[in-house]
Amino acid sequence: MSSGGRIVATVLFLTGLITCCVAPMCFSCTQKDFGCNDHFTLPNTEAIPCDETCVKMRGERYSDSVRIVEVTRTCFEQRDDGCYDTTYNSISVEACACNTDYCNASPPASSAAKGALLRLVVSAAVCLIHNAVER
Repeated sequence: MSSGGRIVATVLFLTGLITCCVAPMCFSCTQKDFGCNDHFTLPNTEAIPCDETCVKMRGERYSDSVRIVEVTRTCFEQRDDGCYDTTYNSISVEACACNTDYCNASPPASSAAKGALLRLVVSAAVCLIHNAVER
């Protein structure tokens, strides 16, 4: 394998290692914690390494005709990025799963955009390195 091929292979290997094999950092809080609601306050929230998937769960329930919104951010069973409806503790919940650092702070579209941007930047870097080596 030429030195250019080794460089490209190394970059691809390291990119895969970084994006696939490192546990994401996820915010972990419940509605009982100050700042964990939909209007998320980052400085007041702990982040933990997660062996599976980051998730933000948002449920609504009623207590004596009063609407109560509950938000939980935590690690969850492995899921693909995206939102789905489920039932959790007898409450209808929308759960949004994501697999990048701190992604459960924001809507899933932004985490998907970050992943797409990372792939674009890495692809551009590989192309530039490959073209430089070929010359």
